Amino acid sequence: MIESARREREQLIDHINLDTVSYSGYSSQAADNAEKVIQSFKEFIEQHKDDIQALSFFYQQPYQRRGLTFAMLEELHQALSKPPLLLTTEKLWNAYERVNQVKDENKKKKNNSQRQLTDIISLIKFAVGLDSELKPFAEQVDAKFKKWIFRHNARRSTAFTEQQTQWLRLIKDHITASCTIEHGDFDYSPFSDHGGLQKVWGLFTNENKNELDSLMAEMNQELIA
Repeated sequence: MIESARREREQLIDHINLDTVSYSGYSSQAADNAEKVIQSFKEFIEQHKDDIQALSFFYQQPYQRRGLTFAMLEELHQALSKPPLLLTTEKLWNAYERVNQVKDENKKKKNNSQRQLTDIISLIKFAVGLDSELKPFAEQVDAKFKKWIFRHNARRSTAFTEQQTQWLRLIKDHITASCTIEHGDFDYSPFSDHGGLQKVWGLFTNENKNELDSLMAEMNQELIA
């Protein structure tokens, strides 16, 4: 039994006939496969842009007036992941990344971070030509949030307080992960850890006028558009 266990586990290491790297990079076959994945994604968008809400959102202008929800993205994800496509956000992102690297050897950018479901928004906008560069959705939302809050601070008689800004960042992070923010979301973490809806409602009430609803509506529109 001891000898049998030894044979099952032993490894032979060849220190004499060492392997050498003859090529480092993506094979032409891998690039071709990535191109096929991208093409099938574009064809899927064109075929279903009128019957899948998450796709029609980007075609029916002005899309700022329409709400994109996480449920819409889940519907799209389920449609893409079914045979014969079997496409996931991760697979699509890797395909675009691989093709871009093959086309531009001097641009060695590889993002190893795990993709989230909302990154499908970035993929759609890039595929239909709304964006000229493919960037993670969180990165896009961060950039739009900075412009949005700067514009608000510039036109308000007083800028957002530190505590208000902290809550606005929490709202921004929630939109990054879920596409939208609603009153019911404040009942859950991380909002509930900071006082929930009652707390944020009080922070944005001045002179008996509450700004929270209008701020939420703006962020839902502008950070996704």
